[in-house]
Amino acid sequence: MKCKVLINIHEGTIHVEGDVNFVKAVYADFKDLIIDMMKSTPQPRCDANCYSVKESSNKPKVKKRSHSKRQSSSKTQNAKINPDNPTLDKNLNTTGVDEYYAQYIPKNHSEKILIFMRFLKDEAKIENPNTDQIYTCYHAVGEKPAAAFAQSFRDTSSKKFGYIEYKSASDINLTFMGNRHFDHDLKKKDDE
Repeated sequence: MKCKVLINIHEGTIHVEGDVNFVKAVYADFKDLIIDMMKSTPQPRCDANCYSVKESSNKPKVKKRSHSKRQSSSKTQNAKINPDNPTLDKNLNTTGVDEYYAQYIPKNHSEKILIFMRFLKDEAKIENPNTDQIYTCYHAVGEKPAAAFAQSFRDTSSKKFGYIEYKSASDINLTFMGNRHFDHDLKKKDDE
C-alpha cells in the first residue's frame, strides 16, 4: 500500500512517497522540526480587510515574515543541538559515569538512554539533559550509540517503553514509567 505526505510550511517542503511504514518513519523524524517551524511562523492577523482580500482574490497574499533577534537566537540555539547529528558536550563532566553505567546490564538503547538520563539528573545534577549530553555519556563509557540516534529517543518515549518524554533535543524528561523501570526492573550486575 502506497502512502504520500506533502508538507509545505512556507515552501520548506517535505514530499515523501512510499509504503506506510516508510512514510511514518520519515514523518516521525521531521515531526518535531515541523512543530517548531509552525510555532516560529507568525500567524497572520485577521481584520476587516482580511475577509475581503480572501473573497476577491484567488491567490492568498503571503505576508513577509519579520526577522527579529529573538527568532534568530532561538534558531541558532536549536541548531546547536541536533539529535540526528550529535556532538560531544565538552563542558559536561562525565566523572563517575563509567562506574554508574557498569552497575547495570541494559538490553537495548532505551535502557541505555534511561541509565544516562538518571546519571545526568542524579549524579551530574543536570535538570534538563539534552541529546548531546547523552551522546557524550555513550562516548565516555565506550558504548556505540544507535545508528538512528534521534529515533532511539522517540522509541524510548513510545508506548512500548515510555521511559522518557521526548519533545525536542533539549526538552527530555524522565517519566513515572522510566523511574519505575529503573528502580525495579532494570537488571543490575549484582542480581546475577
